[in-house]
This record gives sequence, C-alpha cells and structure tokens, in this order.
Amino acid sequence: MPDYDNECPNCGAPTGGGPCGNSQRKGLDQPMTSSAFPTVLAAMTAAHHVGDYLLQNHYQAQHKPESWAANQAHVAGYHLAQLAAVGLASHVLVCGCPPSAWPLGRLCPG
Repeated sequence: MPDYDNECPNCGAPTGGGPCGNSQRKGLDQPMTSSAFPTVLAAMTAAHHVGDYLLQNHYQAQHKPESWAANQAHVAGYHLAQLAAVGLASHVLVCGCPPSAWPLGRLCPG
C-alpha cells in the first residue's frame, strides 16, 4: 500500500505530503502557489513558439494578412497549442508529478 502522504500512487514520485492522490488535493477553490505564474508563463511561451513555428505552415504564414481562411487556421492551431500547454501546466501544478514520469506513460490522477 503506497504512502499517499509522501508519494504519488501512480508514479511513486515523492510529493512531500503534497496534493497528489490524496484527499488534500488542491482544487479550484485553493489559492495557487508562487510557482503557478512562472509555470503557466513558461508553458504559454513554449506554446507560442509551437503555434508560430511548428503548427503554422508556409501557406498560412505567407497568406494570413489577406486570407481569412489562412489566418483562422493559424489562430486555431495557435489556440490548440495554448490550450494543451496550459492544461499540462495545470495538471503539473495540481498533481505535483514530475515530468520525468511522463515518458513512461504514468500521469498522476487528477
């Protein structure tokens, strides 16, 4: 039986009595920690670059000033990248599982 006060039940990462997998899990009614803003800011900055350089194709980049369709396709990809990044950052902030557990396919419940 895992010790839910000290480790994550999925990945076994130490949580230091934190929120992962126990009844003390932080919810939306709890104040964010001081690491929340820099974490979300870093995620949004990374997503900005993903949306602008990886998801935007050459046609969109060249034609978005005059083409409504190219512009909106870029906006949709950009916002999907932002949504994914902020969702992942929120999961990390609430769960507390380290990113080193992700390649193994073990995300904490939450």
